[in-house]
Amino acid sequence: MDDPMTPTAAPHQGRRPTVAGCFSGIGGLELGFQRAGFRSLWCAEIDANPSAVLAARFPDTPNLGDVREIGSPAAPDVLVGGFPCFPAGTLVDTADGFRPIETIREGDRVRTHMGRYMPVVQLMKRDATDTLNVKVMGAPEFTTTAEHPFYVRRKGQTWDPSIGVKGHYRRVWSDPEWVEAGLLDKDCFVGFQLDTPDPDQEPIGPALGYVIGRWLGDGWVRDSRRPQNLTGRRGSRVESRWWNVFVCCDPSEADVLRSAITAAGFATGKAQRVGVTVRFRIGSKDLCKLLSGFGRHAHGKRIPGWVYRLPIEDQQAIWQGWVDADGYRETKNRPSPQVKATTVSEQLAHGMARIARNVHRRAVSIHKVETADTTVIEVRTVNQRDWYQVVLPTRNREAFVEGDWVWAPVRTITEADPTEVFNIGVQDDESYTAYGITVHNCQDLSRGNAERRGIKEGTRSGLFFDFARIADTTRARWVVIENVEGLLDSNGGRDLATVIGVLADLGYVGGWRLVDARSFGVPQARRRLLVVGHRGGSDAVRRALLEPEAREWGARPRVAAWRSATQGVDRGTRTGGGQLGFDLSGGVEPEPVRVWRKAGRAQTSEDAETWEPGGYANTLNLYDTAVARTVHLVIDPASGRPRRLTEVEAERLQGFPDGWTDVEVRGRPMSSTRRYEMCGNAVPVPMAAWIASRILAELPRTYGPPIGDLVAEHRQATPVIA
Repeated sequence: MDDPMTPTAAPHQGRRPTVAGCFSGIGGLELGFQRAGFRSLWCAEIDANPSAVLAARFPDTPNLGDVREIGSPAAPDVLVGGFPCFPAGTLVDTADGFRPIETIREGDRVRTHMGRYMPVVQLMKRDATDTLNVKVMGAPEFTTTAEHPFYVRRKGQTWDPSIGVKGHYRRVWSDPEWVEAGLLDKDCFVGFQLDTPDPDQEPIGPALGYVIGRWLGDGWVRDSRRPQNLTGRRGSRVESRWWNVFVCCDPSEADVLRSAITAAGFATGKAQRVGVTVRFRIGSKDLCKLLSGFGRHAHGKRIPGWVYRLPIEDQQAIWQGWVDADGYRETKNRPSPQVKATTVSEQLAHGMARIARNVHRRAVSIHKVETADTTVIEVRTVNQRDWYQVVLPTRNREAFVEGDWVWAPVRTITEADPTEVFNIGVQDDESYTAYGITVHNCQDLSRGNAERRGIKEGTRSGLFFDFARIADTTRARWVVIENVEGLLDSNGGRDLATVIGVLADLGYVGGWRLVDARSFGVPQARRRLLVVGHRGGSDAVRRALLEPEAREWGARPRVAAWRSATQGVDRGTRTGGGQLGFDLSGGVEPEPVRVWRKAGRAQTSEDAETWEPGGYANTLNLYDTAVARTVHLVIDPASGRPRRLTEVEAERLQGFPDGWTDVEVRGRPMSSTRRYEMCGNAVPVPMAAWIASRILAELPRTYGPPIGDLVAEHRQATPVIA
């Protein structure tokens, strides 16, 4: 075939039209376009599992890998792609401290790999099946999507003859790079960035730092309203509050804590013996207000962002106070002691681990201990929470420190259950910190940076913008983007407007249409958004997306209107089955679309089904919740019970040939879980073939002379499965 790095001429009569794909997955778009008569020029997929499928099923089609690294590839007639996060509860480092990712809002400032706090300009949420559990030294196991990039350095080794008598291998490290979670292995070390004290941050002093640390472990605040009526006295209190800070300790530590409170400038009064502890009460409105930033209740305590900018001695005092309250030094059966401290607050655990890294410049481990909901203490049944243990070793054994970074090894990567995931877009740096680990945006539809109106080569503005950059570089005549229905509503419709607007910046007239896989004979309800762009007039886009001939069938309209980009994307216009067309030329032009419905008469005859125009294909509506909607259930005719679809049936559900994903990856058979997952994420092949045939019909109009009989000759071409 043609060299994929050599630009091709415009299509002409006698040459098959070409297609190239970004974010190819297992090749649903590519296979659909091939069935319509196109030749696959190149594809781009970085994940190892779908890449193995592409290599087996499209052996003559080069895989260019990471779209961010693609320069000037061969120019296709049509460029296609479906651009690609963390679940709720993932802790993100903000200017105010660690916060769950689902609570992040636009305008919040998060810490980037550049060591600065930049504003969030995009919020994203989706259901994901390609999820992994990642365990890294220095963080509890967490869940992320397979394509989410991490900032890592790879371990290698080189022979050093100067070591010992005969020489020895020594460890060497690659330069930092972004590596997707699905490609992480035990030779990858992820980056935890250390904080640099800010000279503009006012110090609090070691004494107050120690008191704060003790309070984080064994203290609380009483700042509630005081009773308005004074018993036995005339008058009343109006808007009067208690301003009390309480800190408890072991009786043997009372003198140390009293000295620290006094050194911090507070009066302690008389310590009160309560059970087996000593309780100090500090009456100070200023201290109450200061501690309000550290959270409330044991499970809600946290470290505010300004603490990490304190002088190291102040951070050390906070760490030591917390360890004295809730920690200990473990020496039993250990050649070198470790410091361990516990808390029921996940946010506090990560915050204190970060302080320990800053102070001691070591990798700090966090272990989560899951417990039952209740337990019995002194014959009383009480509630309890999961707790976290922060462990500070005496030295770095596996991890290493270089400059302002601690690099810690990846422990394990395992498959996870599907879940709802979140992601954020960050201005300029396009990265943020989750669980202390530096990660990159896996998707960004924001134009919140200074270069938002021009897609420039070399910018890291998100994967959609890499797609747009490639479209601009190759000058592809047509572009097709497939995405989830949620793009319609994402960010109040601004994301879709951004996609259309960027295409317009590059010279494309863009339109979109919401389609359902059922309309193409696929037995599942799968609503997907198709965005089509053409370097030419809007008539070609209309003809490619809409089907005026469907009036012959009497089907009700499925596309309600075309709207101008200047009018925005308005959810209030989603009528006619919730489906809209969108282009840049404006005007309202309702067009019905051909759909198919199963016939009302007898449906089967020797397992063959009959169909009639104007409806949908039958669908499967049972599914296994353990694997979201990627693993459907059907009724087993022998037992009458639901059973999970086989991998082959999952492939058929998306229109792929049998055994499409049955390939080897890294020398081993593809796991069933990954096969289900890849099929669930794929583009239905009949849907891809439909839009391909619509564009194919437009090529003679947009390029001049008819392409000729070769198109018909290759219209049924499909890859051969060995």
